[in-house]
Amino acid sequence: MSNIGRRLKDHWESHDLECDPGVSDHSLEAFERRYDVALPCDMREYFSVVNGTGHVRDEPVETGTEQLYDEEFFSFWPLELVRPLKQDSPEVDVEQFESLFLFADHSIWCPAFAIALSKDRTVTNRVINVYVSPGVVTVGRQVSNSFTEFVEAYIQDHFSLH
Repeated sequence: MSNIGRRLKDHWESHDLECDPGVSDHSLEAFERRYDVALPCDMREYFSVVNGTGHVRDEPVETGTEQLYDEEFFSFWPLELVRPLKQDSPEVDVEQFESLFLFADHSIWCPAFAIALSKDRTVTNRVINVYVSPGVVTVGRQVSNSFTEFVEAYIQDHFSLH
């Protein structure tokens, strides 16, 4: 196990963010069934430890599925908001988007980040940056070869992910 979930949670807590607890195995399995994919082991471990970016301690947070951001306006989404890129841009009919799932963003989608998911846990789960506006999806560049690599880059210097 990579312990990337614990590493990210520790990072957020060191920046005075209070993290929500992770999700159950049942929730992870339901996501995988819904989208017919297998979450990579590192992403599964992350969601079992923490479910998205925390919130600033002692500040009220409304319940629901709103996205929460860190002090640099970076957001890792809770599992219930992770979704196929095509869901946000159904008019885009490009085969390469089929396996891409949005899971994070910086500064309110400038950019968003998508990970390639499939049924096979052994494939490389590349992460790319994506710029989405009405009717236009611009795939930027590959920023990492895995969720773990993405998290390490975020912790070191999130601007390297642009």
